[in-house]
Amino acid sequence: MKKHEKKDISQFQWITIILGMTIGIGITTLPRGIATEAGRDGWFSILLSTLIVIIYANICLYFSRLFPDKTLAQSSIIILGKFWGTILIVIYSLYALTLSGLVLRFFMNIAYVYLDIQYPMVFHFIIILSVIIYIARNGLSTLSRLSELVLFYTLPLFILFLIPVSLDKHINLLPVFEGGIVEPVKAIQEPLLAFLGIEIILVFYPYLNKKEDDAKLTNIAIIITGLIYTSIFIVSLMMMGLEQLNLTYWPFIEYLKIIDIAVIERIDTLFIHLWLGKVILVSSIQYFVATFSLAHITNKDYHDIWSLVAWPIVLFVALVPQNVPETEEFAANFTLYGGGLVILIPILLIITCKLRGVR
Repeated sequence: MKKHEKKDISQFQWITIILGMTIGIGITTLPRGIATEAGRDGWFSILLSTLIVIIYANICLYFSRLFPDKTLAQSSIIILGKFWGTILIVIYSLYALTLSGLVLRFFMNIAYVYLDIQYPMVFHFIIILSVIIYIARNGLSTLSRLSELVLFYTLPLFILFLIPVSLDKHINLLPVFEGGIVEPVKAIQEPLLAFLGIEIILVFYPYLNKKEDDAKLTNIAIIITGLIYTSIFIVSLMMMGLEQLNLTYWPFIEYLKIIDIAVIERIDTLFIHLWLGKVILVSSIQYFVATFSLAHITNKDYHDIWSLVAWPIVLFVALVPQNVPETEEFAANFTLYGGGLVILIPILLIITCKLRGVR
């Protein structure tokens, strides 16, 4: 575990890790989900959610600065004591493992539909999990470098979706706030699902080697994510229209079919293959966070052991939903209850810390 103890996250890697966590399967599912709830004004819901996430991320940073050399597991035990601190970390680790499995299941649903895969999902999950376990065991340095690599090769994919945009389609964006502002505000749960995982700040903060710009770096990463999600929603709405957007499970994948590149026959298929690396990164980050936290409440030298034994939970979560609607229902409940609980963690720890005068 000594390889995890050095501060080995550069400022650029901090941004790539946050981008790697927050830009994931949401780009394929968000346009339809937000259009169903907020209609044409879904862009406002995404921007509002981005603002909320920025506020929450800065709360996480505020707490992390109280214990700059401690991970969430270590600071929780200091504030709450061994018993309650351990319970909190176990709950958080289960949340992270669940999110890891949920991301894999969302991706596999898409892959099985568009790639016409016939083999049982469990085989693919086991293969992908073996890669995730390998990444987690190799530590934070490997995870940081992987986030850089994935960012560099996925950047061109974001440029691709602008190719077929026609400005005369802007009529599909109108009228603005036709049904008032209440519905877009109520619809923020959907984009918040896409931002799940931002709380990794609480675990990774001690390993950021230059902390003076922590807020600026974090805000930049979140704003980039919010702008990407907003752009994807607007472009999908412009090209497909609201009615078609509501009827399509994965509108972004369908939208990619519009793109015509001479040397590539199926850009949507290429995207799915390349996006697997992004999904593995998201799932690996959550898997590492969970096993790393569990190691800190048991014995730091046990991280390898936790990495090898925690995967059945991820596999179980990935296999629980029987179809796409069940996956979406599971994700909605997870966002409401699991995400809501995790949001409270830094807030409750800050309050408890102040009341007890812990330093």
